[in-house]
Amino acid sequence: MRLVVIIGPPAVGKATVGKALAEGYSFKLFHNHVTLDMVATVFDWGSAAHGRLVEEFRVRMIEEAAAANIDLVFTYVWAFSEPDDGSPLRHYREIMLRHGGSIYFVELTASASVRAVRNGLPSRRAMKQRSDESSAPEWIAQMDSRFTFDSGGRLPFDDPQVRIDTTETAPEVAARMIAEAFGFERVESLT
Repeated sequence: MRLVVIIGPPAVGKATVGKALAEGYSFKLFHNHVTLDMVATVFDWGSAAHGRLVEEFRVRMIEEAAAANIDLVFTYVWAFSEPDDGSPLRHYREIMLRHGGSIYFVELTASASVRAVRNGLPSRRAMKQRSDESSAPEWIAQMDSRFTFDSGGRLPFDDPQVRIDTTETAPEVAARMIAEAFGFERVESLT
């Protein structure tokens, strides 16, 4: 089984590229907002219970996918300026390796101005339940001023990794670049 972790700042295209990769290369997309939004139906966003449950659901989903030999694409916003923000990824990596799987890291980048435009797009808003102030173009600038989302070109893992600028790269092209970098075979749809 394979786990492709796509990281990058908000509105960089993680879910869109992940969807293109899933559709063309036989992965299931596990978009990070699935768990965030589900738990937020009961517990306030940012509460201690919200954080604990989101992490527990993610761990269980990855454990079960690994045990069932299901290839996953998982999206994640990693704030490199926060000391422990990468800890969950280390845990997911350990789960995959324990099950004999492989893990691949993709870091997406894009200009702040392009991300600000993308942030309010209906397609992006439809992917997540919470589309309030976080859908405003100004929100991107606010997040970028508070956190560092760029690894500087090297993630702290020995696993295969690739970095792609999506400013002018279409999602399908980015998915193909990922597949070529990691040697994934394209799977033709039966539909």
